[in-house]
Amino acid sequence: MKPVILVTGASGKTGFPIVGELASAGVPVRALIHAKAKKNMFENMKEVELVEGDYGDTRSLEWALDGIHTAYLVSPAAPDQVRLQTNFVNMARLTGLKHVVKLSALGTGPDSPVSLLRDHAEIEDYIRKTGISYTFLHPHFFMDNLLGASESVTQDSVLYSPLGLLYRISRPWLPES
Repeated sequence: MKPVILVTGASGKTGFPIVGELASAGVPVRALIHAKAKKNMFENMKEVELVEGDYGDTRSLEWALDGIHTAYLVSPAAPDQVRLQTNFVNMARLTGLKHVVKLSALGTGPDSPVSLLRDHAEIEDYIRKTGISYTFLHPHFFMDNLLGASESVTQDSVLYSPLGLLYRISRPWLPES
């Protein structure tokens, strides 16, 4: 059976588990990956159709979206995220995609003080205007994002936040230095 669900960012933190769950449930899935080097991640998922593509390459998006009913849309937080994701949405509309599930973030809004959240709001608005059915996911936080803070927590007992907050971490189990 030909895949009807496309998972973008299929080798990423959220995409890879989604592909695994869909494949385990017997749902035909196509996984969009950016780099050939990521193909080995899927060697135990023979039923998954892999496609290599890029949000900036409309030909690869057209091929990836061919025959697809529903797509999971995610991309790295990047300065050109709006352009890249709207490229995907444009091709999705042209190829007849029926539903898009977009990973956004809690606090997404056009008046947010955080540029990433304003970008998500702009993309969501763009999707609404296409007429494609949609689901917007607004998770609060992914705990594995804290791994990037491990050095400052370990060395300085602090957790820095992009919102200008500083958390001092109490570690009573460690001797004072």
